[in-house]
Amino acid sequence: MTGVAGPAVTGAASQSMTGAARDGHRCGRPGRRGLAWLLDTVAMDTAEPGARWPEHLPVGALRVVRWSANYDQTVSFYRDTIGLAVLETFQDSYGLDGTILGLPGGPVHLEIVRLPDGRRPAPGLDQLVFYLPDAGARERITARLAEAGIRPVAQIDYWQDNGGVTYQDPDGREVVFAPWVYRPPA
Repeated sequence: MTGVAGPAVTGAASQSMTGAARDGHRCGRPGRRGLAWLLDTVAMDTAEPGARWPEHLPVGALRVVRWSANYDQTVSFYRDTIGLAVLETFQDSYGLDGTILGLPGGPVHLEIVRLPDGRRPAPGLDQLVFYLPDAGARERITARLAEAGIRPVAQIDYWQDNGGVTYQDPDGREVVFAPWVYRPPA
């Protein structure tokens, strides 16, 4: 969290975070490889009874912040190419400019903040993963990226073996589209 501008999330939106925090897929049963386990998926808004954040961490929303040396191109990538909605923009908020993207009313946000003075993000493996409900959804986003002239990049074996496709945003950070929704092991 950066501490810069952003509306507080309360009420129903904060209560829905309990479902979003644990939804997903199992990484596979022992001895099963490939895509057979894709049948073990759940809807994004399905909540398990009693699933909630720890008492000491009553999260109402989650925001991932990415500092960008290519701010305009990076915002365009996530807004125009991937299709995330702009929820808010800010200029000179504590000396920073940024854009908050996500789903209107949703508890998960992506914030892009302009890196001052032409600095570059710290090097290292950095992945943002979009868990999609099925292979059809993955095909639709990969077609959209192809139409924009954006091609997949080399990826780690895990994504290759499990149907993921990896791209890079304008800052060189990896964006993965997986055709299943992650759920921690039971």
